[in-house]
Amino acid sequence: MAKSSITNISHDTFMKSILSDRGAAISFLNGFLPEAITSHLNLTAFTYANKSYISDTLKERFADMVFDIPLKETDDQVQVSVLLELKSHKDRYVGFQIMEYLAAGYRHQLKSFKRNQKRLKLIIPVIYYHGKEKWKTNKNASLFIHLPKDFHSLVPEYDQVFIDLKKMGSEELERLDNSLLLTAIRI
Repeated sequence: MAKSSITNISHDTFMKSILSDRGAAISFLNGFLPEAITSHLNLTAFTYANKSYISDTLKERFADMVFDIPLKETDDQVQVSVLLELKSHKDRYVGFQIMEYLAAGYRHQLKSFKRNQKRLKLIIPVIYYHGKEKWKTNKNASLFIHLPKDFHSLVPEYDQVFIDLKKMGSEELERLDNSLLLTAIRI
């Protein structure tokens, strides 16, 4: 008997499929991005960026979906890159992997700069983690606490949106206001 193709669908493929639905994507972005960020975004006018910044070294760890989202106040846009964590385990070095991802994204934009893009789009990294272990991401400087504090300013730092489904309660998930997305996340 042939195996069902449904059992062969990976979690990242499943989530990418769900986020391909505009309503689910808007609900995801609105529900998981901080309100201080979403208050500036015109989420209903987003477009799917037909690109990925995943390098060969990151492919076994992440999949991504990139959204171009206009700001409400200006003609500028930001890119929200949802990184779907594939291996479902915590990693204390994820900050450096995300740094590689961000560098690839900005390099791609700089190549476009000469042709048609006037300004760089801020890339907002979102890590979507669905593993069983509790995971709290740390700043990159935490890996160098053995060095004098004078060196810490030389460590590249940035903020990221970290979504740990393990830490989310039912009330938080109910805010998603999209039954397709809510069902997918609970699965």
